[in-house]
Amino acid sequence: MSLILDIDTQEIDMIPSIEEFHKIEKDNYRIKEIRVRRLAVGDYAVGSLVGVERKFEDYIGDLYSGKLRQQLKELRDNYKYPYLFIQFKSIDEMAERFKVSQRLIVGSLASISAHSHVPWILTGPYFATMLYKIVDKHYDGKDAEYEEAYSPIRKVASNKQFQHNVISSAYHGLGISTVLAKRLIERFESPQAVFSASKEELMEVKGIGKEKATKMWEVINARRLH
Repeated sequence: MSLILDIDTQEIDMIPSIEEFHKIEKDNYRIKEIRVRRLAVGDYAVGSLVGVERKFEDYIGDLYSGKLRQQLKELRDNYKYPYLFIQFKSIDEMAERFKVSQRLIVGSLASISAHSHVPWILTGPYFATMLYKIVDKHYDGKDAEYEEAYSPIRKVASNKQFQHNVISSAYHGLGISTVLAKRLIERFESPQAVFSASKEELMEVKGIGKEKATKMWEVINARRLH
């Protein structure tokens, strides 16, 4: 059975080079056709079998806002094999691009693995090839769960709880409880504002002393892992 790869319409202007998909020798893979359409969940889909959320420059913004957490939940709920593809070659490259510490990137990826239960892959320039190979690994010709991916309008959730989770994940290991995360959001209104706060501003939040504020600031602003 030949498979169809659906690409969400919003991805067309964002893909660094859609030509990568057309250059693949399709005779070597089960995906034989590419179709652009509106997907309800995910950026790329092969029926209900494999769903992929792609992140590049939007990774850190969607992480801070809580949007990524919701996208991964929906991906897991709608596809048998969900994946997060991140188009960077390494954690160091991500830290350099986003001007944050490697520790923050490592913490965010660890949180995705532990809490979202969605495998993530740093694809670098091999995004399309990786997608084709993963589909081939999962589809053995006997899988009865291949169905057309549906295409109503994509849902985007906004919830304070997501913001609290973003804060807790970013400061993993520093003892930032849900209560403290809630206080931080109440004080600064958004994860981005929390991450931009000075040590003195962080100390204005009840329960955050000088030592904890210093460690929080270092997590976001340190340039190298120690």
